[in-house]
Amino acid sequence: MKALEAASSPVRFGEVLKEVERADGRISALRFANGEQVEVGRGDTVVLAVPPIRLNALYPEAAAPEEASAILNAHFVLEDPKHAAKAPPILGVLGGVTQWIFPHGDVISLTVSAAEAVEGAERPHEQLVPMLWAETVKALELPDYAHYAAARIIREKRATFRQTPENVAKRPKPRTALSNLFLAGDTVDNGLPATIEGAIRSGETAAKLACAK
Repeated sequence: MKALEAASSPVRFGEVLKEVERADGRISALRFANGEQVEVGRGDTVVLAVPPIRLNALYPEAAAPEEASAILNAHFVLEDPKHAAKAPPILGVLGGVTQWIFPHGDVISLTVSAAEAVEGAERPHEQLVPMLWAETVKALELPDYAHYAAARIIREKRATFRQTPENVAKRPKPRTALSNLFLAGDTVDNGLPATIEGAIRSGETAAKLACAK
């Protein structure tokens, strides 16, 4: 962010892009929900890295898949971090609701992808927390007396697009029909599923295309 600010490209948060204006086969201006309009010069490039629904509203030609999948995350703060000192940095889990476990210091995080299709993931917080903790203790072989000081469940209902063969075939490409518009994000076709790694790869691809145009 400091590098961007030094290059006269400040980062601004909480400003919703409402519309992109076009002229001569390129993006000519950006209109924001607060009424501000930013002109896009001849030497400027626009990279849209937004969720599928927002992308389709701004650039309908993308036709990105909007059918969504949920991700459930659970975070446990350990009473004693030493109990997980020997835990691996990443552990895949089979046979339970939990799919991935990420121990880090005094925090253990769990991830359940496509949570809407996982039996048990729909349970309320007061049932889910002890169940997931029991799976964590078993998977990491923690002592029976290990416990957590705090726990939190986070559900993101539209975390990724639902990765059916039909939806994967709809993923837009990073290059668009507009000369100065490129697409990024985990929905964009980047050779990986809708993951953080895929989003990073798509950003790198969009940057390379923008610099080479």
